[in-house]
Amino acid sequence: MNFNLHIHPTGLVFVVIVGSFSFDKNTGQAVLLGIRPENLALAAEMQPNCLHAQVLVVEPLGSHKLLTMQVGASLAKVSVPPDQLVSPMDEVWLHFDPEKIRWMDADSGEAIRG
Repeated sequence: MNFNLHIHPTGLVFVVIVGSFSFDKNTGQAVLLGIRPENLALAAEMQPNCLHAQVLVVEPLGSHKLLTMQVGASLAKVSVPPDQLVSPMDEVWLHFDPEKIRWMDADSGEAIRG
């Protein structure tokens, strides 16, 4: 499965899915997309499976850096190697492996199996 996420300036996220994926629940339900910080990586330019983001905070933690990012209207945490060159206010692309994401019902928080 491949998909692209498009974040509208209002903060709404549009998911364009290429391939087949179906939810067991009603069509049109509000869903959340979950990605663990260690499953995100910085990309130099736009490519499939990327989100545009701005770095807000860089926390050097020894074994890695923990970044706080602004992604549309939401905040996200990203774990990068300690030698990753990144500074607050940098505009970056977040790349993720579609196999590592989790879909959740926005109302209940329960996982959606596809």
